Amino acid sequence: MFCTLASDFGGLEAEFAPAPQKDTPFWETLLKAFKQLLGLEEPEQAQEGSAPAVVEVPQRGLVHPDRPGYYFESPREYLAWYRQHKPESKDWPTVGVLLYRKHVISELAYIPELTRHMEDQKLTPLPLFITGVDGHIAVRDSLTSPFETEAVKRGDMPGQAPLCPSCALSLAGHAPSVSRILSLSAHRAPCPRED
Repeated sequence: MFCTLASDFGGLEAEFAPAPQKDTPFWETLLKAFKQLLGLEEPEQAQEGSAPAVVEVPQRGLVHPDRPGYYFESPREYLAWYRQHKPESKDWPTVGVLLYRKHVISELAYIPELTRHMEDQKLTPLPLFITGVDGHIAVRDSLTSPFETEAVKRGDMPGQAPLCPSCALSLAGHAPSVSRILSLSAHRAPCPRED
């Protein structure tokens, strides 16, 4: 009865309530459950049949199959780890890969396969996952290209100023340069800057 009552008020579900020990009096089990419900005592370690630990996945991040379950917060953090992990990659071209976040969460097989294939071709993969509709924002805010960098240096493009309503340059200091971008997340609309 206690478990049902507690779950009605947002507390313990029956399957996660502390299991009474063989020689533990009922009142001790009840007291332990109340302490856990009020946050005065940590719940026991997960037992067989209990829910797995919750892993929060950011809206945007980067992944690599050699760091399963870890999400890099920025391209710079990812590249710093990658260059240390694969020192031979320092002269490889970097290719941004836009992935759907839901594919990363679902651990679809194509992500590590594509990453490994790119590495076999001596390309540095930059697998950036997004929520879908923010691909252009992720590219604008997180990546740059040799073309963009040189155009800003020559004065042909203003840095950090919009060139058109749909594409604004950020060229923030943290934006790594990529040779190409492979989008597996959406169809790409034409950009006026490419005319």
